[in-house]
Amino acid sequence: MSNLFKTLVYQPIFNALILLINLTGNLGVSVIILTVVFRLLLWPLFNKNEIMQHKMKKIQPQVKEIQEKYKKDMQTQSQELMKLYKENDIKTGSSFLFMIIQIVLLLALINVFRIITQPQFATYMYDFIKLTKDINYMFLTINLQAHSLILAIVAALSQMVQGMVSLKAYPKNDPQRKTMLMITFFIPVILIAFFKSFEAIIFLYWAVFNIISIIQTLYIQKTNKTQ
Repeated sequence: MSNLFKTLVYQPIFNALILLINLTGNLGVSVIILTVVFRLLLWPLFNKNEIMQHKMKKIQPQVKEIQEKYKKDMQTQSQELMKLYKENDIKTGSSFLFMIIQIVLLLALINVFRIITQPQFATYMYDFIKLTKDINYMFLTINLQAHSLILAIVAALSQMVQGMVSLKAYPKNDPQRKTMLMITFFIPVILIAFFKSFEAIIFLYWAVFNIISIIQTLYIQKTNKTQ
């Protein structure tokens, strides 16, 4: 399984990173470009997920009414809720799918960025791709191979802001809101507490990913309000 992931996931992404390094001459800039590209590729799914959350928010009064009306008949309640979702073109499984894709992408990029900081990274390179110059691991005076509390704090703050922005799409009585609220404040604490467990390059990626997410979420929320 690990060899399959290496061949189908890690290697293509890794070699794309190498090409960007050859083009930009800087690892940090290459990480930012690659992160932005992948985040934009996720735009259709991200957009669909945000629109779905917006629809869920709009029908929340009806959801609550059904839950109250059939609180002693869970089977009928479930049927009525499914009917309501269908009428409003809401696919509850799409959020789960988006979450899975994000997790897979997150883990893939984290592994790729960790590989590039290791001496044996050349084993992941295709034979027809070569480094044209030595990798510059310095980015804004920070060594991306080392640990960085500064980048960890930036990543933590961006994660918190991203979580707060996303929470606007969840109704106050939505069970998922409590989970999102916990994640919003829990993950930043973990990032800072265990910053020595990750290279600075990981926090750079995390921060850029969150910043792009914040911009996309705000744009979609503003678009939905005008519709």
